[in-house]
Amino acid sequence: MTKLLVQLQNPYPFIQRFTLGAIAGVCCCARGISAKYFDRLIPHLTAILKETRDCNDRRIQMNAIECISCIAARIKPKVFEPYLVQFMEYTFAVAAKHGLEKQGVIEEVWTSWIKISFAWKELFAPFLPQVMQSL
Repeated sequence: MTKLLVQLQNPYPFIQRFTLGAIAGVCCCARGISAKYFDRLIPHLTAILKETRDCNDRRIQMNAIECISCIAARIKPKVFEPYLVQFMEYTFAVAAKHGLEKQGVIEEVWTSWIKISFAWKELFAPFLPQVMQSL
């Protein structure tokens, strides 16, 4: 994971995309990795969210969303709770920007919401009205 964190800082978007995908895969499959590296991962991932908020590079956006949702689903809700509103606002903005016109975007955003909703149930409930509006 340490080497992936180094690669995440690479300035080339295609390397960032593949690195985000690898981090998401590791966090989804390996128990304890998300919690162990959370404090080191979240600053990089939130920075990517801020940098890509208005960009058109959907792949980086989708990979960042996938990565964060994999991490969020694997850690205790109290750990991720301070980042939940920011993450959900970001996903709502991406869904509104790309909507149904971009193939795969809404499906990937929905997948992230599903992962988090299964893991967090009550904490996710306040976001359900806005999730339903995005249909």
